Amino acid sequence: MDYTRYMEQSYRDYKDLLDQFKPKELAADLDVSRVTIQTWRNRNAIPIDRYGFRLVQSAERRGVPGVTADLLLELSEYTRLNNL
Repeated sequence: MDYTRYMEQSYRDYKDLLDQFKPKELAADLDVSRVTIQTWRNRNAIPIDRYGFRLVQSAERRGVPGVTADLLLELSEYTRLNNL
């Protein structure tokens, strides 16, 4: 059994989080283009109000640990504060 999935995972920012996914798969899961995924990564921003729920679902489906609604909100706040 692979226990790494149950280990606490931390992400510094959205770039870190997006790097855990294959862009093509994530784009398909969220029904967006790969260019959109790359743009989010470059901007270090994800419109979580629109894609957050599906992002959490994608992480569960793809075995990306630690992706929760709380995490997305924390990363959003962190990004907002660092861009002031």
